[in-house]
Amino acid sequence: MKPKEKAKQLITRFSNVENRLTYIDTRGAKICALLCVDEIIVESTDFGDDIYCGQRLKYWQEVKEQITQM
Repeated sequence: MKPKEKAKQLITRFSNVENRLTYIDTRGAKICALLCVDEIIVESTDFGDDIYCGQRLKYWQEVKEQITQM
């Protein structure tokens, strides 16, 4: 999945959280998605310089950039 598609998917998943006590609007969903991606980025940097981890880190940084642009 391309970073832009993943960004849209995360925002949509968080914005669809709704029950009697909670509603998350698009702005809140973007914040939640950014927090999620930030955690993944932190975890990715803890694994070292493995090529796969480097590619995943770049991917998630691009996802974060796409979320902030939406």
